[in-house]
Amino acid sequence: MTLTLKKMSAVIAVSAFLLVAAGIVILGNQRPAHADLPPPGFGSQIVCRVFTALNQIGPPIPVFPGDCQNPPDATPQCSDGIDNDSDGLTDIADPGCHSDGNASNTASYNADDNGEFNVPACSDTLDNDGDALIDTEDPACHTDGNASNASSYDPGGTDESAFVPQCKDGLDNDDDGLTDTADPGCHTDGNASNSSSYNADDNGEANLPACSDSLDNDGDGLIDSADPACHTDGNSGNPDSYNAGGTDESASVPQCGDGLDNDGDGKTDTADPGCHSDGNASNAGSYDPADTSETDSGGGGNGGGGGGGATTTTGTLVVTKVFNSGTTTPALFSFTINGTSTTAFGAGGQNIFTVATGTYTVLEVATSTYTASHDNCGAVTVSAGATTTCTITNTLVATSSTMGTLIVQKVFGSGTTTPTLFSLLINEAATTTFDADGQNEFLVATGTYTVREMATSTYGAVYSNCSNVSVNAGTTTTCVITNTLAVATLPACSDGVDNDSDGQIDMADSGCNDPSDDTETAAASTPGGGGGGGGGGGGGGGSGGSLFPVAPVLGTGSSGGSSGTVLGTSTTTAPAPTTSCAALVSDFMRLGKDNDPEQVRRLQQFLNEEMGSNLPITGFFGPLTDAAVRAFQRKYQSDILEPWGISGDTGYVYLTTRKKINELYCRNTMQFPLTTAEQQLIEQSRSGAQQGSVPASSQEPGPASSSPPPTTGDEATAQDESSAGPGTSVTGQVFGTSSASDTPWETVGAGPTTGNIGNFPEASPQIIAALLVLLALGAGWYFWYRRPTIPPTIPPTGSSSAGKA
Repeated sequence: MTLTLKKMSAVIAVSAFLLVAAGIVILGNQRPAHADLPPPGFGSQIVCRVFTALNQIGPPIPVFPGDCQNPPDATPQCSDGIDNDSDGLTDIADPGCHSDGNASNTASYNADDNGEFNVPACSDTLDNDGDALIDTEDPACHTDGNASNASSYDPGGTDESAFVPQCKDGLDNDDDGLTDTADPGCHTDGNASNSSSYNADDNGEANLPACSDSLDNDGDGLIDSADPACHTDGNSGNPDSYNAGGTDESASVPQCGDGLDNDGDGKTDTADPGCHSDGNASNAGSYDPADTSETDSGGGGNGGGGGGGATTTTGTLVVTKVFNSGTTTPALFSFTINGTSTTAFGAGGQNIFTVATGTYTVLEVATSTYTASHDNCGAVTVSAGATTTCTITNTLVATSSTMGTLIVQKVFGSGTTTPTLFSLLINEAATTTFDADGQNEFLVATGTYTVREMATSTYGAVYSNCSNVSVNAGTTTTCVITNTLAVATLPACSDGVDNDSDGQIDMADSGCNDPSDDTETAAASTPGGGGGGGGGGGGGGGSGGSLFPVAPVLGTGSSGGSSGTVLGTSTTTAPAPTTSCAALVSDFMRLGKDNDPEQVRRLQQFLNEEMGSNLPITGFFGPLTDAAVRAFQRKYQSDILEPWGISGDTGYVYLTTRKKINELYCRNTMQFPLTTAEQQLIEQSRSGAQQGSVPASSQEPGPASSSPPPTTGDEATAQDESSAGPGTSVTGQVFGTSSASDTPWETVGAGPTTGNIGNFPEASPQIIAALLVLLALGAGWYFWYRRPTIPPTIPPTGSSSAGKA
């Protein structure tokens, strides 16, 4: 069939109209929602552009709710070349893309994984089992249970609470300064130098042999190295003969090496003439520790040297060591009794002597690093059958070479930020209040310390590096205590719950007189009548009150009715706060925005506590956080969405969402009123939603650090995201409409169509496109089938019409 000029025109017309319709749907009045998708996802770009444009004008389409973050044919997060969880790692380098959480294991990489967030417990930077040990620091994350062995660390471990025996957990469980294979308690023979006796499955480092367990097992007042039975030669003064693996302190020991005054003459072992072959206690060369009797030689024994053989009445003298600061190793110190016989302190810090009745003076041998104070040690009388105790207290002489620094820091996960409300204890000693800056520094002697916070009913505490921490001379060690506000049971009028199911919550409920009121139920009230119109329209009546201050609606007359209120005035004053509480969040946040990570972390922590969202605290506002925000908005719909005149959740943290978060965070003890400009902005948006059009408004005010309100989605403005920022006017229009650049975040995309497009009130691009297509088809049909016009017949030459002009 030959195409005539008219038929060709019809084809061109149809094609032109179809192209215009497609261009409107694809390119009309939208921002690039997924412009960074490379091929082969080009099809996804087109789909996202179309659906984003449609979602801007009408309610969200269920196939792509809200923003088009992950279109169906988009590349999975683990192979899209993007750092989706903002951890600095991408695709195969991200542990979240590996089935075992080990980024170095190429065999576990899953390129089809659409979530980089699923990190195993042993590499998620969280203390999953509450033992203050995280990931590589936790023995349960090591294949050999040794946290100090970097080569055994398994980042793919899924359970930090796995049980690890004490003898291979990398911890000093018995506070003896020795760990695992170096601890005698982990050896079957108590000999740490015998590798064959090491038992890694032993769950008790403290089950030491009798000669190294710091106990007086035979009740002779001598402990471990001070007990002759723990020496191979029976001489407690010979450190070379000490056998730490000895299992019996009660073994028979010669009297002249047992540390006891066996003959009651007030003298022991080397100080007793009966233990010297020549009876001369001052002759060290004649001392015989293997002598089994202190009374069998002359001088001072029974029947020797004029001393007589009568039985001497005895008493007990106890010498005890106490440390005010510094080391806790008594065996490093020694003392004399009546100026003779230097004796080392036992490991338990207590020496017991059976002595003849009389007067005794105990004096510690001086050292250059400790001072000693003596209590009941000078010229004390020991009576027959009585026990007398002398106590020597040591204090470390503070020098740069003997002291270290212990820092205790306070961190708040939620709640107050006033450290001085909390106090701490070190080694269960005196209570210390936290400094105002949340950091206390202590100059302490070298040793092991445990820091504990005084418990409160309103806060939980998590400790990091605070238990059995070793502080060395000249070094700094830091313990961190993190407090999180405990969820408390609040009165009905401040618990954030609609307790009487009337659609109103807390102070928005007419049954609440103040936040401490424990019932939301109120007596029935008579609603007010309708108000007269005037100016820009009539006012509405109603009963009850609003959570927000009330002002006349712009462009309306006065409002009638009883106590009904309309969002926007300044006649109602919020109740004064009972305590001081700062706002938790200050920024506006949403999915796809360049959000402040610290603000997002606070938001995620709040949603976890308030909603039980179980979000990872990443500082990244992703789909999980977006879903949690939407759930929060639905829960508090009357306070967040209804003021705007909308019912659908938005996912954006904007004016009313931020206000509700801060008030709940402060447990409704503080009000965070909106500014007059913010109230007017909400009322203009509400009026526009009710009338089916978006009123022009002044630029929405916000924090100086905030980005301009976003361009699409819920709780966003129609302003282009690329604008210069707050205060910059954007006048982009669609089909001749007025600018909607200042439409508040919380109105666009959440409710009915709020803009007029051309001459089609409340029309969507779908309707416009359909009308244009129908118009194009109709025009084409008309031109295609219209009967051709037959031109008039030209009269033959010579007829009557010839020559007419």
